[in-house]
Amino acid sequence: MTNRKYHLTNIGHDLIRVNWVEPVGNVVTMVVNINDRWLHSYFLMPQWIIDNPGPTICHEDEHDEEMLKLREKGPTWPMHIAENAFAQITYLEDVGPGRDDIITCPPDQLPAGYADRRN
Repeated sequence: MTNRKYHLTNIGHDLIRVNWVEPVGNVVTMVVNINDRWLHSYFLMPQWIIDNPGPTICHEDEHDEEMLKLREKGPTWPMHIAENAFAQITYLEDVGPGRDDIITCPPDQLPAGYADRRN
């Protein structure tokens, strides 16, 4: 998420909530528990993506202006629940803030074994 505005809130009992809106109009909320190593992801997807998902299959950061135009064209309503799920955090690393060099490619271009790391 390069140069994206987000909202971070400590909601107590080792829980952190992070919210943001993606250029395509997806509304994303994650609740993260670092100590117990789990997260809950919930995101809503606008109607225009349901109708025509093809243009969104790309690395958004490289197509922000195009995504914003498609979002404005709409329709944005109704919003659809695209994900409502828990996940286990299997790898945790503090790399410091403001590091745009951490995620530099889509998931299918990660080095072999990258997603299998555990700590």
